[in-house]
Amino acid sequence: MENGEPSLSAVEGWKQEALVFSTNFRLGFDVEEFQTILPKNHIHHVIQGEPIYDFFEAWKQCAAETISAKTFGLRQWFVASAESLAARGYKIDLHRKWLSKGWLVWRS
Repeated sequence: MENGEPSLSAVEGWKQEALVFSTNFRLGFDVEEFQTILPKNHIHHVIQGEPIYDFFEAWKQCAAETISAKTFGLRQWFVASAESLAARGYKIDLHRKWLSKGWLVWRS
């Protein structure tokens, strides 16, 4: 440890467990809004053929397919789109409490 920072060897063993997307629903729910605030190591990989691109394309499709849930509110639409993503095989944490608060957890 140098200057209070962990050494590179301590960080090298780390791996990403999940990517968490969060909204408070004040500005609505639009999947594309999440793309603009991705971490730097992901934002440059939103190109065709990359897993993050495929994830966002699938989420957009799921949101379009479940738009009828919007009748009951944005939270319900968000939850429905997350459940649809999980049904497509994405490792989405389906804890209703987290989803209803606007947290989508995509596990690696």
